[in-house]
Amino acid sequence: MKRKHCYSLRKNINYLAETNHFMMKHFLLSLLILTGIPCYAHEYIHLLKDNKIWECVDKDGRTYQYETVGDTTIHNLSYKKLWLKRYCDDPASEFILVAHVREESQKVFLLKEGSTDEILLYDFGMGKGEQLCFPLEGSEDTEWIMEVSAKELINNRGCERYYILLNGGNRSLTDDTIEWVTRLYSWVEGVGMDSDPFRLVRGGNLRECYEDGSLIFDSHDFETPSFVGTSSLLLQEGKKWHYTYSNWATGKTYQYVEHLSGDSVVDGVWYKKYVDSQGNTLALLREEGGKVFVANAGSDSATEELLYDFTLAEGDEVATVGDREGYVVTEIGNVQVGNTSSKEYVFNYWHDDGTGRMIEHELTDIWVEGMGSAGGLLTPFASNLAGNFVTLDYIEMPDGSTFSFRDISGVEALVADKASSHAVYDLQGRRVQSDKGPRVCSLSKRSGERTTSQGNGLPKGIYIQNGRKFVVK
Repeated sequence: MKRKHCYSLRKNINYLAETNHFMMKHFLLSLLILTGIPCYAHEYIHLLKDNKIWECVDKDGRTYQYETVGDTTIHNLSYKKLWLKRYCDDPASEFILVAHVREESQKVFLLKEGSTDEILLYDFGMGKGEQLCFPLEGSEDTEWIMEVSAKELINNRGCERYYILLNGGNRSLTDDTIEWVTRLYSWVEGVGMDSDPFRLVRGGNLRECYEDGSLIFDSHDFETPSFVGTSSLLLQEGKKWHYTYSNWATGKTYQYVEHLSGDSVVDGVWYKKYVDSQGNTLALLREEGGKVFVANAGSDSATEELLYDFTLAEGDEVATVGDREGYVVTEIGNVQVGNTSSKEYVFNYWHDDGTGRMIEHELTDIWVEGMGSAGGLLTPFASNLAGNFVTLDYIEMPDGSTFSFRDISGVEALVADKASSHAVYDLQGRRVQSDKGPRVCSLSKRSGERTTSQGNGLPKGIYIQNGRKFVVK
């Protein structure tokens, strides 16, 4: 049974239950000490302190700021005063009192200025699968619900804090159905939420948090909690993609680098910027729930497209940037990236030849979780155009370590024979004979079943052509 904290706005707190819970915790702790069993208790970090500052940015990219200054008593409960400066870049903008906040038993309550009802804003004592509900203004039959999907202690800036990942969605109060949104939300003990920490500015996002004048957390700290595993995250600040550009007509080549640097907010959504060596923004990217989305740089409104989906299963067909349909996951395996095992996806391309038959090409693409495509970050499905060829040489991680897609093939730096683009190698690096005909299959999209003929004359197995893997079934 999932514990649901659906606090109606008045003080719906069972003080007797709170007291019993407190006494039981201390009884068990004393028992552990008396029996000599070693124990470790994390010391809770309070969210509310005097002169604490939360610097945020709204959906239009304008900076605003919360600050806790002063105390007050309302209905015999002690609150801290929460002040908001709505437009920090406007000299005429001043701090105004917007709410009163209090903290008790790892819970944070908010009472808006002029209101008589408080809401439960956070419960940092929740565990995986537990839920917290919020009323939606102007709606009597729907509420906002957040459910904990993961919770772990992280060490950030020399301080241990609980990091909580949550799913969010709208729940119907009439039939109890939930419509989950695609993004994940993050809470950090002593800091708050990655979006607006006090839920008062729609579309806002937390950028930095200060305590006693010192920075204790910023938006980058939300990206790589230790329990997620940094190698599985594609978008990490400072990650670099090293390429070689070859013009086969002139025979000239040169190297260049593109990397992730800085953030941008469009329509209230945070994106990571992918830039060239001159600092020009090439694309805006964001990552959530195993998927990576891309939006054009320089646009006032973000029109997103799916770039990668690392939740696919074998046999799934995917359409990403540019509506590239017909790419099918033929194999999912694991590869070693640093000290972590990451998923590897192998795709083959199929298309209808106009007669209802599905043709499988010898073009094969590879994705690796946390690294992207063998064709480069913005090229999930690579292709050669107009005699020019861009090769991804390697990816440089923020810590200086490197990863190359060639490393996962078991073949050392294979270079395809430019005079014959159909040269094929096995996984031991030996060149094998292959004809040039495509394979033909019948496809039932409903069942996902395909029947193939091995028209290229190769036995079943995995091969490499033009530096990329393909599968013969």
